[in-house]
Amino acid sequence: MKNKPLALSSFRKRKFLKTYMLMKLYSKLKKNVPDKVLEKILFNSKKVFSYFNDCKIEEIYIFIKKEKRNWKIEFKVYPSYKDNNEKKIIEIIEFYSSNNEKYLVNLKHFYLTNLKQILI
Repeated sequence: MKNKPLALSSFRKRKFLKTYMLMKLYSKLKKNVPDKVLEKILFNSKKVFSYFNDCKIEEIYIFIKKEKRNWKIEFKVYPSYKDNNEKKIIEIIEFYSSNNEKYLVNLKHFYLTNLKQILI
């Protein structure tokens, strides 16, 4: 019986943390990305933040690009068990070399930065 309140408390903390991260991400992107696109980003980011809370933090980037009248969203994972720094750098350079409106979010950096704000 004594373990249940602790587990519930841990659940509440994870839920709060995930909600906080989603609100911060929304605030960061709302001026530049249409609501419909932002909704999809937040939906998938919620899964990422849950993974960060429950398992481990990995390098995950969101590549957001406007091509003509459409928006393209890609979540790319660069797992720590692979040595893929070169691949990551090439993909980021290619992304920035296009002439489209674009935004790149490093979710690992975003998460850790905002986590520090909560802990301080």
